[in-house]
Amino acid sequence: PEPVAAAAALRWSPAAVLRDEPRAAGGAPLPFDLDGVPKRAVDFARGGAPPTAAFDLELAARAGSVSTGHGLACDEAWPIHLALGVGGDSEEALRADAAGGIRIGGLEELRVELGAPYRFRAVARSLRRIEADGRLGDALAPLVFTGDLEGCFAAIAATADHAIAWAPLPIDGLGACRAPAARLSGHGRFAPRTGV
Repeated sequence: PEPVAAAAALRWSPAAVLRDEPRAAGGAPLPFDLDGVPKRAVDFARGGAPPTAAFDLELAARAGSVSTGHGLACDEAWPIHLALGVGGDSEEALRADAAGGIRIGGLEELRVELGAPYRFRAVARSLRRIEADGRLGDALAPLVFTGDLEGCFAAIAATADHAIAWAPLPIDGLGACRAPAARLSGHGRFAPRTGV
């Protein structure tokens, strides 16, 4: 299928490990998909290799593969328990390596274009300058953050040693994503918000 070819075109940093962990505590565990297929942990990206695809029963049959346990409904398969892999450094150590940069506390209003390189636009909030010694400095007003997912995943230099869970509102009960803090090396652009 076309989405598989598009996903394979993404470049990934060796530091980026993306894993679907449907039975992990803290991530709204779900033991089976909506096709009744038992769920298991699946690596979607590891070691810089192109990411693999998610399949439900129907997509797997058409692709000559097997279900990965990600069937939702209406011919859709999505990994809804994604976790960006944790690394070996504390968040403080990541900030020390990112002196002079900006710490982003959260992204809102995320919009991603379909098709490579998957350009995105989001409002970056809870911004703080990172001082020369890695301490958090002055707060900044929200900024518009733009870039592309190909470059973003290629720019992951390191991840922190613990992750937090996040689920969109309203919570649908099906899944939650988990991610540690990550240090990106030189990707994306920031601009003031206008018209707000």
